[in-house]
Amino acid sequence: MNAPSVLRMLSAYVGKERFLKGVSLYLKDNMYGNTVTNDLWKGIAAATGRPQITNCYSTGLINSNALGFDVPKLMDSWIKKTGFPVVTVTETSTGIRVRQDRFLETGIAEEKDNETLWSIPLNILTQDAKGKPVVDRTTLLETREQYFPLDTSKTFKLNAGTNGIYRVLYISERLSKIAQEILKSDSCFTLEDKLGLVKDCMALSKAALMRLSSALNLIDAMRQEEEYLVWSTISKSLDDISSIWKDRTEIHEVLDEFCRSLFKPIVKKLGYDYSANDSMDITQLRTTAISHCVVAKDTDVVNELRRRFDHYMKTGDDSKIPADLESATYRVAVEYGGRDEYNAVKDIFQKSPTPSAKIGAMYDMALEH
Repeated sequence: MNAPSVLRMLSAYVGKERFLKGVSLYLKDNMYGNTVTNDLWKGIAAATGRPQITNCYSTGLINSNALGFDVPKLMDSWIKKTGFPVVTVTETSTGIRVRQDRFLETGIAEEKDNETLWSIPLNILTQDAKGKPVVDRTTLLETREQYFPLDTSKTFKLNAGTNGIYRVLYISERLSKIAQEILKSDSCFTLEDKLGLVKDCMALSKAALMRLSSALNLIDAMRQEEEYLVWSTISKSLDDISSIWKDRTEIHEVLDEFCRSLFKPIVKKLGYDYSANDSMDITQLRTTAISHCVVAKDTDVVNELRRRFDHYMKTGDDSKIPADLESATYRVAVEYGGRDEYNAVKDIFQKSPTPSAKIGAMYDMALEH
């Protein structure tokens, strides 16, 4: 288990101030001495007041002063056991039933490999009467399965802020409602929530625990998103899914069409030319969108990059091929051109003074031949 991720989860659960105070106590108590991991947990537990809690649940704001945290017990399963869980959420009109199982890329682990029970901070996000987000960070799932009262007629999401190291599997109806909330201009979901939702849905689809259509519907709801980090996560997730179906032409064509519908509007909005005034996010988003359109065989984008490479071949002027689009342009030249284009890219690999051009040319020649 990744240590920074575990500490981030613990910090979110006990609260940042208590976490830092606990680290300070740990350092003071063990100054110039040797320590073991449990000493850190004891320091953080001391900062929370030490009383023990089990499953204290509230749909309102947390009164953390009334709570204590059994930190060593909470952390043992995360640092001493292999893997991490998937949390499956089913609903009734009055609450949710939550179950934990060990998650594998191939799905839920078999019974013999599914014995670990984690202490899972559920971090349930709900909304108050005014529609403002409220996060309950007191609720722990410590058994295989447990019921929690909750108004399921309203928006809710587990693992608020995506601090917990686990996947969350919702029923398709809930995922549709989450997608509707994402569409709102005043959505209660943070950037971290959106990133976590995309990663969870695509990983669960890849593991055959969720229908791919449900995951794609969630991504479709994010097409107005402006944050590059979200698009980067979507891009990588779609690449992973596409690689699974690379031998199924009919499925690949549907995925390509979906990718074109997502990324081409971004290309139209941002264009092909880079400016010194562009933010890093805009620069990266433009490159990602154009590159995805090339992979998805968008005719307009392919033709534009071919036109730019043709200009280079005729004049030797590469000013119309921005450094950020070298790889995408060389790929188009090799994939859609003939022997002359291939030799031109090969020549770039052999003679270009810039490492980025060499790497792009080498990669694209290998990709297509």
